[in-house]
Amino acid sequence: MNFWSMPTSVQTVLTDMKFHSYISSVAHLFYQADWLGAAKELENLAVGRYAKYKSRFLARAQMLRDAINYHYLPSQGDPCAPAKVPLAYNENPVLQRVLRYLDWA
Repeated sequence: MNFWSMPTSVQTVLTDMKFHSYISSVAHLFYQADWLGAAKELENLAVGRYAKYKSRFLARAQMLRDAINYHYLPSQGDPCAPAKVPLAYNENPVLQRVLRYLDWA
């Protein structure tokens, strides 16, 4: 994953969790790219030992959920992965002729 290619809200959450309040249970989910799990864990932490950071953790969880809901971020996996090109796209002879004509192929 490339940090700079991620949505800005995810960059904010990662930076905040890394430099301000590193918590291994959330970090573990980040390393696995389990974004929905990380949002749930942030919500769970808001009522436990870290209750004084409740508003911060809930805001970060909401940022992750919004990114997932608006399809800026998958619920799991690499958000920077290249989109898979359909097989038919590359095998279309008309398209290939046009691309060759435009010198794009």
